[in-house]
Amino acid sequence: MRKAFSAPQAQEIDRIAIQEFGMASCVLMEQAGRLTAQEILKILKKKKGKSVCVFCGTGNNGGDGFVVARYLFNHGAQVKVFWSASQAI
Repeated sequence: MRKAFSAPQAQEIDRIAIQEFGMASCVLMEQAGRLTAQEILKILKKKKGKSVCVFCGTGNNGGDGFVVARYLFNHGAQVKVFWSASQAI
């Protein structure tokens, strides 16, 4: 799989969207999660079961993962979310 952007490039795109265009970070997170879930749902249509595990860390990418899980659940997938953090919050 080829990455569209490196991590620093993606962070810069997010920074520009938030600081220069005034987009809320939660809007970016929602869009990223929704679009990712749509791609996963395309794959699941070809499978018999719709069971998915989503692994989330801390920070924004973890937030994206929870959005993905919500969209998949709302579309009938059986979703298990695993959250990992180095310390309790």
